[in-house]
Amino acid sequence: MTRVWNRDTDYEMLKSWWEGHGWCSLAVEEIPDTGFIANECAFGCLYIDIHGRFAMMEWVVTDPKASPRLAVKSLNEVIDRLLAMTKEIGVKRVYSVLKHEKLMKLYQKHGFIKGDTQVCDMTYIGE
Repeated sequence: MTRVWNRDTDYEMLKSWWEGHGWCSLAVEEIPDTGFIANECAFGCLYIDIHGRFAMMEWVVTDPKASPRLAVKSLNEVIDRLLAMTKEIGVKRVYSVLKHEKLMKLYQKHGFIKGDTQVCDMTYIGE
């Protein structure tokens, strides 16, 4: 089952997943409403530009305690739902930044193609 994430009840769970993988967590207000959770095991969200022409699929994560089989099944469901949303609103280009090789292969199964591989991910966090 895939559902829209709930800012009030899901944040602590998502935070524990990101931290469980050794990643920094986002502040709750930085996560867009366009996020989905599948099988209480995987999460991903879309940042959509104001004109609806471009989206970023980001913060894709699984419960680090989940079985590999459930994690992959749930990731597939999240990615399918996010890509279906882009089609519903007319977004044609979806971009994502990732470094996990198995996740890259999973994205490719969903139609993603590799872009630049020699990049540096940079973040600016304002006051």
